[in-house]
Amino acid sequence: MIEFEVFGRPAPQGSKTIMRGRLVETSKYLPAWRKALAEAATEAHAETGFYSSQPLSVSVIFTLAKPKTVKREEPTVPPDLDKLARSLDSLTGILYDDDAQIVKMHLRKQYGEPQGAVIKIEEL
Repeated sequence: MIEFEVFGRPAPQGSKTIMRGRLVETSKYLPAWRKALAEAATEAHAETGFYSSQPLSVSVIFTLAKPKTVKREEPTVPPDLDKLARSLDSLTGILYDDDAQIVKMHLRKQYGEPQGAVIKIEEL
């Protein structure tokens, strides 16, 4: 089992648009978020030695900044939770062989500070 924190602005992966005839990600924050994920996972791997080729359970809590004008308690607006989870592809080759090994996921998004995610990965 490994658990670690990632700091930075969580960004969705998978929303695409066509610009100048090329298909590109719409989130300008994705490259920085993927880099933060990879760096945090690499550090966690170095500390624990965790690496798996077994079936995995993954739990992630994404923390997003609450806009000043928002009164609701829950983040029921974009980014979509399933698209935030796609960014976990960044952990492939660092903590596990392939994200296809993930057979169970628990995801949550919430408002708070600092922005980022808490990721917990367990072998089944």
